[in-house]
Amino acid sequence: MPASALDLLPTMFALAGTNLPAGRTIDGRDIRPYLSPASFPGNVAEFRFVFTGNEYNPTYAARIGPWKLHTHLYSQTGNNYGFAANSSSRSTLSQPLLFNVETDLSERYNVASANPEIVANLQSLLSTFNASVATEQTFWGAAP
Repeated sequence: MPASALDLLPTMFALAGTNLPAGRTIDGRDIRPYLSPASFPGNVAEFRFVFTGNEYNPTYAARIGPWKLHTHLYSQTGNNYGFAANSSSRSTLSQPLLFNVETDLSERYNVASANPEIVANLQSLLSTFNASVATEQTFWGAAP
């Protein structure tokens, strides 16, 4: 399982023996068992991540474990990599794209139609994330 920089906050709080701040959604997970399995036995929660970007900062993808779902196309180079999006400035996809990034690192093979339950689970993650941002706002205030 991959670890991310977001996992540092929950891990550092756990190492310090203190609780995470209440009333906020905290990204990341406690990865102490990866650091020292003998000292911190147990399992690490499955990897989850929500991707945001571009000038509007919308959520455009979500990942749980090996699965990554795209609901918008976003590329710093402006390349849609052969996938088609609606004709809007935010490149909204008419149908989400799903990739298994552990077997398809380049995200070339859309497997959404064969995995509707995974698509629904990742769309739920995006909805929950967007609701938390709407309620809690961002560091800079309300999202645009």
